[in-house]
Amino acid sequence: MAAKGLSQKAVADASGRDIRRVGDYVRGQYNPSVPNVRRLCKALDLSVTELMDRAADLEEEPSEH
Repeated sequence: MAAKGLSQKAVADASGRDIRRVGDYVRGQYNPSVPNVRRLCKALDLSVTELMDRAADLEEEPSEH
């Protein structure tokens, strides 16, 4: 979201999801359903493939913890 310059609130509003749920997605505490992935992609102006590629890239990065 930061790469697109969007806040979690902006993504929540654009996708019709609650901001708390979007925060859960960001923290990895909850996985969105397929319809919600599509809504989030539309809000982020990404294809599902682009989103999954970005998620895979993040999983490959070393943890900062």
